[in-house]
Amino acid sequence: IAEIITNDHSFSITRGLNLEPKSSAQKKLNLKKAIYALQEAGVTLTTTDSGELVKANKGSMMQIMWDILVYSELPFLVDMGVLKQEIREISSRDVVIEGNEGEEKFRKALLLWCQAICKRYNFEVQDFSGSFYDGKAFCYILHYYHPEMVSLNDVKKTTRDSFPTHTERPILRAHVPTKDLHLYDASIKGEHFNFGLIEDGIRSIEYIPQMIVPEHFCNSQPDEMVVITFLSYLCSRLLNLKDERRAAITIQRAMKRWYE
Repeated sequence: IAEIITNDHSFSITRGLNLEPKSSAQKKLNLKKAIYALQEAGVTLTTTDSGELVKANKGSMMQIMWDILVYSELPFLVDMGVLKQEIREISSRDVVIEGNEGEEKFRKALLLWCQAICKRYNFEVQDFSGSFYDGKAFCYILHYYHPEMVSLNDVKKTTRDSFPTHTERPILRAHVPTKDLHLYDASIKGEHFNFGLIEDGIRSIEYIPQMIVPEHFCNSQPDEMVVITFLSYLCSRLLNLKDERRAAITIQRAMKRWYE
């Protein structure tokens, strides 16, 4: 991976590795070389602890893969200039996105995009985790660009509506009073239904990885990495479709004038 990212066609990293490491020290040395190459390429790594990586610590492994993905893929899915213009059109105001170039700025722009859209539906998006656990934000984003795909009448009430004191963190069933359990169960069912709408929508849009698993969202705190990655692909596809639709309309108008 480090060689691909650094465009190392001489395979200097691979040639310097112990290809059959047996001891932890040998494995750590391999990892240190890869980590150094990634950092030299400009990848911001949250963890550089080769000891934890050698132990196959799931959290550390996921984090370093996320850091690589953020550097190599996500910022290039959507043109920042196009995204800023889209936010301006949605919010009808100028947009200033602070932060360093790359992942940090892209993340802030993506959040502003979600906030601008959802504000039109009187729904507040605060982050990439708690704001998305019931599927409503995803539904509103799909409806904004393709109202025929997701009807607002079909978006169900969720625990966010039934238990408004838990708007950004899902309430656990064990914490619900007995008298409200029927309302809670109906709300959870509504959340699953909303994610069904999302699944149908992205299937019809195509070219978006199926990363949304209702069981990992409903009644739980969604993984921020999963939400950002999914939103990045969704944003890219929706903006591309918008351009394709605009081009199709332009062609249709030109053909109409031609035949007239």
